[in-house]
Amino acid sequence: MKKSLLFLLTAGMMVGLVSCSKDYTCTCTADYGLGDSTIAFMYDGVKKADAEDACAASETNLKIIDANASCTLE
Repeated sequence: MKKSLLFLLTAGMMVGLVSCSKDYTCTCTADYGLGDSTIAFMYDGVKKADAEDACAASETNLKIIDANASCTLE
């Protein structure tokens, strides 16, 4: 009985962890000297918080090139 309960709890945790991961797209717009351009970064199988952090970092890096650069997570 204890082994079955341990197995079910472990399986439940694994399903819970997998369900937290999704695919996200970070779409950024910036002026690279040729007018506004759009670039997309794909984050596959990550948690939303990790995708948000990565997208914010992309926006910070793009602001070096264009102060008006912006990124949104979808």
